[in-house]
Amino acid sequence: YQRGLVVVEGQAHLSPADEVRVARAFTHMPDPPGVAGSYAGGSAAQLKLPSPLDPIAVMGTFAVRDYHGLSGESRGVYDPGLWPAGHAEDVSGRSWRGVAWHTDGLADTNPPPDITTMRCIVTPEDGPETLFVCSRAGADSPRDCLLPDDPDPDLVVVHYRVPLEKRVREDGLALAWATGSKSAVSSDINEHGAGTAVPLVIRGRVTGDRALCSTYLVDSARVLRADGSGVERFLDFAQANAYVARVWGPGVAPERVYAHRWRAGDMAIWSNRLTLHTATSPADPAAERIHHRIRMRSSHEHAPRAWHHVVQVYIDAATDAVAPATREVAAAPPSP
Repeated sequence: YQRGLVVVEGQAHLSPADEVRVARAFTHMPDPPGVAGSYAGGSAAQLKLPSPLDPIAVMGTFAVRDYHGLSGESRGVYDPGLWPAGHAEDVSGRSWRGVAWHTDGLADTNPPPDITTMRCIVTPEDGPETLFVCSRAGADSPRDCLLPDDPDPDLVVVHYRVPLEKRVREDGLALAWATGSKSAVSSDINEHGAGTAVPLVIRGRVTGDRALCSTYLVDSARVLRADGSGVERFLDFAQANAYVARVWGPGVAPERVYAHRWRAGDMAIWSNRLTLHTATSPADPAAERIHHRIRMRSSHEHAPRAWHHVVQVYIDAATDAVAPATREVAAAPPSP
């Protein structure tokens, strides 16, 4: 939690069972068996290994048969020719396409995963890379980019959902347009559409640090009054997406971007409360890539906590008003 991201090289010797044991060393538990319908990066339904290895989702571009008991294929999800998305740069001038900044599961799991592990199994020699930025630095960035009538980020609750169709903004921070919804998660306080409701600015449960918490799958937002008297105004789809992108803009500036080029055997562990990340489009979208991902789910007590007490009181009150049986732990798979 102090670092937000840890990368350990040379882990090719690990078995999938070893990966599950590593995951179980953390406070929170891996995704339970019933969440196979939740979504991978780019909002594609994830493929998971069979029990007892079902905490592991297999990511990338591949066609496998009896791969640890899994047979299936994935075309990948970040080819901008198939799925238009944004771009990013780092301080050296390198640039990437197929960018969609996010934290895992924020739009389709309630509460969202706290920690993610990812191990590279197969990857081309020329990449691709995963980009990371620090959510704490994002929260501390200057707010010169905000408009005069923009609300205080500390007082904003953002609603997220996984749409059926979408186009990501050029900056990769939010959506340009979207239609439909794949989400089947109880929204608790989101009356606009199915999805999740999360404070834009959170307090790290372990470190106590102030951090931004967001994903590009923005649906709408509510702005609360600082005196605790309720909702001041509602931001619709266009307003909320533009606003979230403005808030996050300085946090993904080139000097803040760390690009990790994967090598077989690399294992990355990151906090979804303290980092924002994105995959990038490979030079050859058809090249085989296989990664194993485990998302460590948090209990409702470990859900993202708002930095501003007014926002947390509002969310707690709304959540308590919803019967526990209606709080889904994962999105249902898309209809055939």
